[in-house]
Amino acid sequence: MRHVRLFALAALLAWAAAAAAQEPLHDPVTGITFRPVPGGCFEMGDAAGAGEADERPLREVCLKGFAIMPFEVTTAQFARFVTATGYVTRAEQEGFLRMRAPGGTYRREGGSWRKQGFVQGPTHPVVGLAPEDAAAFAAWVSARMGRRVLLPTEAQWEYAARAGGRRRDFATLNGDVSPDLANLAGAGGRDRFAATAPAGSFPPNPLGLYDMSGNAAEWVRDAYNATAYATGPVRDPLVEPAAGQPHAKRGGSFALAAPYARCANRGFGSEGVNDTGFRLVLEQ
Repeated sequence: MRHVRLFALAALLAWAAAAAAQEPLHDPVTGITFRPVPGGCFEMGDAAGAGEADERPLREVCLKGFAIMPFEVTTAQFARFVTATGYVTRAEQEGFLRMRAPGGTYRREGGSWRKQGFVQGPTHPVVGLAPEDAAAFAAWVSARMGRRVLLPTEAQWEYAARAGGRRRDFATLNGDVSPDLANLAGAGGRDRFAATAPAGSFPPNPLGLYDMSGNAAEWVRDAYNATAYATGPVRDPLVEPAAGQPHAKRGGSFALAAPYARCANRGFGSEGVNDTGFRLVLEQ
């Protein structure tokens, strides 16, 4: 057993070294950096048996390589997009924002990514955006870079959160969760933030990715399908969004307890909420 564990550790270290050897890609206009993630296969879903029904059955998924933002998109980065394009978010058009609260959400009249009822500095993750707002930002970055930039798929997100698909419950430094490792509801200690925390306030996972458990929940590209794991393809799965379908979201948030921040946990929605942001992937 000890030899098996040493072999697994050696494989993980070799995989991490391969990822680190690839140069990060940087866009000077938006300030966005993408960290390469080598492709591979992994078991996607609830391996511990403590998750929800939509996290099962556990299935093997294989992905081609991609690159992902090590941080969630910040308010400063989104502001550059708005300044350059004049874009108006869904919440600004509707005149209200959904606010996360115990037991559900409520409407904040006049709320938007600019105004959530708590302090948002330039390095905090932008929140309060609907999936179409995130997609519009991705299209702008794509045009700036001349490369295809998108929201991650659920599979890409989970594979990166698990540092290459390893069996880790949380996307933290050691795969566990504590007030020193993630920005979640009901925590104290190093988690001194009542709402979002500036990017990089907590240690990254072994792949160098920050806040994939906690801080802001993150939109992904897939439409939410509770039974997708039973019928989806093995290679590069994606549930294409269709009109009227909610989008999947991942990673938990400052407003949710630790179980929602597990790598395998799946959320969903269709509107901007004050605890939900996003990060992007660059296709290779």
